[in-house]
Amino acid sequence: METRQLFAVQTTPNYFPALGLPLAHGRGYGPSDPKEVVVLRHNFWRRHFNSDPAVIGRSMNLAGRAYTIIGILPESHRTLVGFGFSPDLYVPVTGRETPLALTARLKPGMTARQALAAVTTFATRLDAGVSDRHRWEQHCEVTPIAGFDRFRLEKMMRSVGWFFVLLQVALGLVLLIACVNVASLLLARASARQREIAVRLSLGAGRARLMQQLLVESLLLSLGGALLGFALAHLIATLLARIHLPLPVPIQLQIEPDWRVAAYAALLTVVATIASGLLPAWQTVRESIAPQLHRENRFRLRRALVVSQIAVSLILLATGFLFIRNLIHSNSLSPGFDVRRTVRADVYLP
Repeated sequence: METRQLFAVQTTPNYFPALGLPLAHGRGYGPSDPKEVVVLRHNFWRRHFNSDPAVIGRSMNLAGRAYTIIGILPESHRTLVGFGFSPDLYVPVTGRETPLALTARLKPGMTARQALAAVTTFATRLDAGVSDRHRWEQHCEVTPIAGFDRFRLEKMMRSVGWFFVLLQVALGLVLLIACVNVASLLLARASARQREIAVRLSLGAGRARLMQQLLVESLLLSLGGALLGFALAHLIATLLARIHLPLPVPIQLQIEPDWRVAAYAALLTVVATIASGLLPAWQTVRESIAPQLHRENRFRLRRALVVSQIAVSLILLATGFLFIRNLIHSNSLSPGFDVRRTVRADVYLP
């Protein structure tokens, strides 16, 4: 017989009915079910039970008690906690001393402020019947479990939000470097097309028509890069989701592209097309009209692109170096005692 340490979440019997979550196999427990039932996470079921749907109705030993498996969660389900926290199983809450985190579903049209007023009213009634010094009314707050409102209303989440803002800024700088690089290549390619553009202008082609053609060529280039990047991102996300992180708590990253990611990629494609194709196209048309007059401007523009690319690259490299140095420095800080001869243990005494 093998013994394993598992991570379980205790919930009230109305947890699954309140969420309205459809399970992959079986069902969630309710108020009429006994305490000794368990719902398994999809990856735990796949790893330890070989994705066998016949496990529904079987029993497993948890902390010396036999629990009946009644349901398997869908693969995309995590928890309401967020941050990729993915417990192995769910069991009904046992004992009156178990601390609970309250999660509620708001009525249609109900705002967070109205929910806070309702919770505060209930806490005031609760304080009236308890002679304890602890006042529930003073500690009432309503926080969303997802979305930007959670970053805005929950103080602890603001630092996480700023981290992702900095990450987006770094990604934007990388995209800017790529656009500058593509613009430099388009300028170099435009030099070989001056005769072609000049012939078209002499035959009566409009400057706006030529600009449109050059922008369409840039759009096709950006579209090909966006499709390749989207496919590569989907492949990397699939591989990252299968990696078991060596952490003390079960964390499973949920990186699944959806329509919002596709719309964001399409918007970046248009922006990248304008950023990297508009200026080279305009410069090409101008040089084809008077090549000798605008030759110095062409080289000046190329030098400006190269200088800006080097400057942004140096900013990114310096920021990344400082981040890695601070990370190494934080791991080498002394806690004030010899950690080599220290053992930390958590003991649960029911």
